[in-house]
Amino acid sequence: DGAPAPARHRGPIFELPENVSRQPAAARPRLLDDFDAEQARSRKRGADGLSALLADGRKKRRKVFARFFRSGPERAAARRRKQQLAKRAVARRVALWRSRVVDGERQVVYVSLGGEAFVKGSRGCYRASKVDFAYLKSRGIGNFGPRNSALDRPETLEPYASRRARGDPCELAYWCVPECVEAGYRDQGVRRLYEWQGGGPS
Repeated sequence: DGAPAPARHRGPIFELPENVSRQPAAARPRLLDDFDAEQARSRKRGADGLSALLADGRKKRRKVFARFFRSGPERAAARRRKQQLAKRAVARRVALWRSRVVDGERQVVYVSLGGEAFVKGSRGCYRASKVDFAYLKSRGIGNFGPRNSALDRPETLEPYASRRARGDPCELAYWCVPECVEAGYRDQGVRRLYEWQGGGPS
């Protein structure tokens, strides 16, 4: 019909070796033993997770039970511990060691005289406590026990005395608010008090 014949490939022709099958390899069917093994592993994982959940629940229940359903001697011991802590506690909210809970973990911190919190063992923690205790002792303020440990006139103590020197009742520093607390108020948009809050004309 006059159409040109297609050109034949003149390069080398690849042929499979004799030991290689020309049929595609069929997928190995999943045996019943494999299925049973996978199901067993899945059940084991589920059982482990369930047992861990139950164990955690039992632990929490034991804590609640131990807290609210103590025996007589246990309640008496708890009262004694509370009384001993109350005898050693100072009557102020700054320049003292205290504990707090952060993300479910109890943490011991030192709250400096200026209101800054130092985690126990952190840099500057013990130095700040030493400086604060020495300064308060020089002003006749106790550091152990509730007796003579209150800050009756914080405006006469540093750093509050110098921050209060400007004498503006509408500033938070005038009312001996710690600088770190004042910074938190500033982040929320609170920078000054209203005149009626500061004692000025309404």
